[in-house]
Amino acid sequence: MANNYTQGTVTPSLSKDLFTEEDLELLKEDGYNYEDDYQDSSKYYFYIEEYYSGEFDEEIFQKILNSEKNKEYDIKYIYVQAAYYCDKLRRDEHGGWCQIFTKDEMYYMNTYKFIQETIEAITNGNFKV
Repeated sequence: MANNYTQGTVTPSLSKDLFTEEDLELLKEDGYNYEDDYQDSSKYYFYIEEYYSGEFDEEIFQKILNSEKNKEYDIKYIYVQAAYYCDKLRRDEHGGWCQIFTKDEMYYMNTYKFIQETIEAITNGNFKV
């Protein structure tokens, strides 16, 4: 049996004053880790090291994007890029995904969906680069 994992990063690094302690705790429950950004210690760099649940991030990131404090920073979007991997190379047990959070929406795409949609487009003669 393969063990499956997720690793990912969040862009951009986000100012520490945008977060409450509760926000940070919920993001940790989701699988996010954070540390001081290596270029600007007034910001957090968020990443996923091994585990991700995705239960709270949409709510928290959209709250931040819509916050009064964000008017000062004018962050338009937050995105997460992640990779699935496993300790045994088994078909369909690795790949990746991306989420883009805006003030109003969350957009998501994973490699499996991309593969299926591309195969369908090729099969139907509708594939365009």
